[in-house]
Amino acid sequence: MRLTMKKNSLWFLILLVLLGRPAGAQGPAWVEISSGLLDQNIQTLAVHPQDGKTLLAASDQRLFRSQDGGQSWKRIFSARGSDALRFAMTEESSIYLGSDKGVQVSHDSGKKWESFYTSGGNAGKVLCMARAGAKNMFYMGTMEGLYLFDAQSGRSSPVTEIARRPVHSLLIQKETGIFFAATSEGFYKQASSGAAWEKVFTLGAEAAEKTVSEEDALGQFQIEEVALPIRFPNLIHMPQEGPLYAATREGIWEGQAEGSDWTPLKGQNFPKNIRSMTRSGRTFYVATSAGIYQWNPKLGNFRELYKGIDSIQVQTVVYSEAGDYLVAGTTRGIFRLNHPELDLFPLSEANPGMQPRDIFKLFENEPTILEIQNAAIRYAEVHPDKIKNWRAAAARKALVPTLSLDGGFDKDQNVDIDRGGTADPDRFIIGPEEKGFDWSVGVNWDLGDLIWNDDQTSIDVRSKLMAELREDILSQVTHFYFERRRLQAQIILSPPADMAIEIEKTIRLEELTANIDALTGGYWTQRVQKR
Repeated sequence: MRLTMKKNSLWFLILLVLLGRPAGAQGPAWVEISSGLLDQNIQTLAVHPQDGKTLLAASDQRLFRSQDGGQSWKRIFSARGSDALRFAMTEESSIYLGSDKGVQVSHDSGKKWESFYTSGGNAGKVLCMARAGAKNMFYMGTMEGLYLFDAQSGRSSPVTEIARRPVHSLLIQKETGIFFAATSEGFYKQASSGAAWEKVFTLGAEAAEKTVSEEDALGQFQIEEVALPIRFPNLIHMPQEGPLYAATREGIWEGQAEGSDWTPLKGQNFPKNIRSMTRSGRTFYVATSAGIYQWNPKLGNFRELYKGIDSIQVQTVVYSEAGDYLVAGTTRGIFRLNHPELDLFPLSEANPGMQPRDIFKLFENEPTILEIQNAAIRYAEVHPDKIKNWRAAAARKALVPTLSLDGGFDKDQNVDIDRGGTADPDRFIIGPEEKGFDWSVGVNWDLGDLIWNDDQTSIDVRSKLMAELREDILSQVTHFYFERRRLQAQIILSPPADMAIEIEKTIRLEELTANIDALTGGYWTQRVQKR
């Protein structure tokens, strides 16, 4: 954002962000957030359900945590030997980490770890887990099937209705309490806690055979499975629309919780090699080897979200409800996309009677971006006029003479000799002292400085440094300004239904305001209070 941006252009930019772009537009851009990340090959991601700033990222053997939305990362777990990490789950201050050797848990955000679930063979290789209703009961989806685990007694029992197949995904439908489990051969449902599991959908024979052959390809040579098999089928549930969606090797399938009527989802305009799937409150996202796609429920098709993440193999994607952003784990680090749905659901759909001018009127009492940028420049004392004044002063230096002042003080004493008679000794007669003082003033011009002087070199260096500092400050304050404006628009267009999310977004709004005040010496708050 430049200082020369006109006000009309500014509002046009905001209008594009708020109201969406044509079908051919590139969409929002991804930003890399891999600073301080030791491993770039990210296999698993998790976001805290209430804290939008807390993220977990796992490579094959290390787990990292960020508490500032991905700006910095800290390693909190390292696997030993050939142990491979398979998933991470976080709730409140507890973190559950699944691996080839069971599940580890930390109740202090990763400072100390202890064993939570262990079992021999493939039953100890946990791919997913979920609470089973009671406080201490958990379902463990393993490479050998589904197990019900009692954390209080430490005992586990297999779910016999599900074949001894890897359980890749577990889902609970909160509205009904129905549990779903996805295996490589189909989906199972448990109608209520303690009830028997029943199969509600069977994958095609071709997909099942492909899954079996891939999982057992190395077994004939007595070689362990690959460290991190692709995690699917992956199940999600859309609470507002009702249907279930499943990502399989045959693409995405759509079904209902009540029956076994599952059909391929229409509008799949992307390759079927799906890596991961995640949902928000109104839509869902699919990560494939060809990119990340967003489902448009109105148009019945997908849009690729590729800007800023081109030609990078995406391995997992997660949506943060609390932070309203997507985060993608790739073979080359982690990328974040803020507010991915601002241009998916037009303003007219969310508020039919509201027009863009109505939105803009709500912000009339707030400073414009140009005011904020100028305030930041003044506060940091990095205005371009400062350099101009330096150059002008250096040029005028040649017209100012060099003044020199010289002075001296003399003191003399007269001495005479009185020789007297021939028999008398000579005498020295000291006369009066003679004192003198002289001074001079010199004025010198170096007219060559009118053409060039050495101060210009120093000014050039300082000018470059100041320009870089000014650009950094403008970039920061512009980012905070429009991040705050987007959040305001989102709150207006889609008020949070959950109190925790509303509180988090309100706090985020205050945080962005504080960041702007910090860069402008409190200009934002002072300006708003005066209006």
